[in-house]
Amino acid sequence: MIRLKTTTASLRDNQEINYRKQIPDTDMSPGNEYASSVRPLPFSSMPGPRGLRKLPYIGTALLFKPFSRFTPETFGEMVSYMHDKYGCIFKSRLGKDYSVYTDNLRDIETIFRTEDTYPLRRLMTLSRVFRERNGLPHALGTVSGPEWYELRSPLNPLLNRPQVCLHYLPAQNQVADDFVSRLQTNVFSPEQLSEEFFKFAAESIGIVCYNRRLGFLEPVLSAERVQLLESFKIALHCTFIAMMGLERRYLKTADDAFYRQYEDAMKFIRNQSMLYVEKVKEELKVRPFGNDKNDTNAGNKARVESNLLASMIVNSQLDIEKILAIIDSMLIAGTDSTARNLAILFYNLAQNPDVQDIAAKEVTSLIGTQHSVTPATLAKMNYVKSCVKESMRLNFPLSNGTERTLTSDTVLSGYLVPKGTSVIMSSRRMSLDPANFPHPLQFKPERWMRDGTLGPDETGNSKKGSAFACLPFGHGARGCIGRRFAELEMYVAAAKVLQKLQIRVDHSYSGLDSIYTPFITPKKPIPFIFTERT
Repeated sequence: MIRLKTTTASLRDNQEINYRKQIPDTDMSPGNEYASSVRPLPFSSMPGPRGLRKLPYIGTALLFKPFSRFTPETFGEMVSYMHDKYGCIFKSRLGKDYSVYTDNLRDIETIFRTEDTYPLRRLMTLSRVFRERNGLPHALGTVSGPEWYELRSPLNPLLNRPQVCLHYLPAQNQVADDFVSRLQTNVFSPEQLSEEFFKFAAESIGIVCYNRRLGFLEPVLSAERVQLLESFKIALHCTFIAMMGLERRYLKTADDAFYRQYEDAMKFIRNQSMLYVEKVKEELKVRPFGNDKNDTNAGNKARVESNLLASMIVNSQLDIEKILAIIDSMLIAGTDSTARNLAILFYNLAQNPDVQDIAAKEVTSLIGTQHSVTPATLAKMNYVKSCVKESMRLNFPLSNGTERTLTSDTVLSGYLVPKGTSVIMSSRRMSLDPANFPHPLQFKPERWMRDGTLGPDETGNSKKGSAFACLPFGHGARGCIGRRFAELEMYVAAAKVLQKLQIRVDHSYSGLDSIYTPFITPKKPIPFIFTERT
């Protein structure tokens, strides 16, 4: 077994802390024969911050600096601190309302197994304000109930078909090859490398959303491309601040500087998206994705159904505004999250050279040193895929996990939580809980291999894990719509880099210490060293 190299700072965030479980002895989960005979504790008695910290909005602000050591970027660390203080479940103000946080697997199973056709979660208020002020229809993150289902249901057949994702594999190989070439032929500073990961992710998701290469990996970017990358960052940052409940003025005036920068970024992204959607519409009128083999649009009419953007365009249930809302959200979230997760995957591989060697040998045994990843070889890259999963477990992509708004009164950890309450699953903490993952600070991809075990527990016995212990892409009907595409991008990038390059980190780097903005981000850019693999 290989131990993850870590620093005092990262241990503060990722330590095997005291997972104190204040769970009543009686199982209150649905279906338990005693659940109906035991009176649950009232919501008012659930532990959590007291005093002024109970007040709407003010209570949220008091949780952060200068009133505590925490910031929105260290929100996950604050949640873990509160679990240590209050137990497996607690409530805290997040803006106006109370949110409940739980790291109890039984609670999470209860929530997922009892949710209805229209799973609810806290809506993205900032996005909703933007869309209403500009006369635009709502997006997936701004509506719930039947209105959400009407928007999401046409996508499900597309997102659930593996061939839709694999349709982009040839183009993703090309993007990854260009990424590798830039790593081979340029000497980048740590800050520049961080931007290279962002450009790679933008180019990759651009193929899916715009159906073409956008040129983010070209030696020189146009002013328009630079502005598009910057707009992705601004839109995501503003969304993050608004979700923390720390910026409410935008609800009152459209002249607020915070709102204006968000609106300007979103309008630019939307205009770019409109341009490319219209281009694909015109292409579909002329030819059903052409006959040029070198064109990412190549294919015949039958292949339209394997192309996400083309399928949405010909779908009578989706008008142009709904399509724009979908692809804009995929671009904004998909670029930053994939860039961060890929960089941290490479860090973990660099810190664990034995694991890196095993992954590289798997890659070269399947595709050699020159060939591309194919559907057949991708299906056999089990160790590479396990490395990706293990990296996201050890360094969870989000400060917390999936969020749901309860559609009925529900007993969680012995407390009766009322309908309408937002419940946040502390997945980051659960992914580092030794009760869920033995030796959680070790980077051990083998725990995800096909035998379905998480590795030996303290007694040496193999331990089966819960499906809900680590959910980096969420779960169920409101899970991440871009999951398959994000995974493909990381698998192909990892394979193509390992095929050619050895990944190391400069010895001067003090170790990975992360914040969340909202996706995991190294506090200091990682000084990677890429050398030719021999």
